[in-house]
Amino acid sequence: MELPSTTPLTPAGVVAGARAELHCLGEVLWAAKTPGELIGTVEEPEALRAQLAALEASVLVEVEARKVAKTHLSWGSTSDWFTHLAGTHRGPGHRAVRQAPVLVTELPVLMRPWRRGRSHPSRPR
Repeated sequence: MELPSTTPLTPAGVVAGARAELHCLGEVLWAAKTPGELIGTVEEPEALRAQLAALEASVLVEVEARKVAKTHLSWGSTSDWFTHLAGTHRGPGHRAVRQAPVLVTELPVLMRPWRRGRSHPSRPR
């Protein structure tokens, strides 16, 4: 994976920068880490997963509202594009796109803790 030399100040650039930072952890010798470091390194990705799920839901709502997948990427639907992008099956991909507006507009109280990394949509705490 080629790492960006500079991260553009765009939402996608922020995420790409985070991915680049995480890349360096691939060579860590975990056996040399303390129990506290190991625990923290499991807890933090869980918090990150919650934040990413909230971010993804918010952006999927806008992608669907503007029909970006159809008009800019020539996909039949946002759901088809997202299913392909996520490398998942049709059911989960379509469900994610269908549930995104419900989470964002009808259940914002659930989104607040996810945005802060407190829980993950697929595994509420």
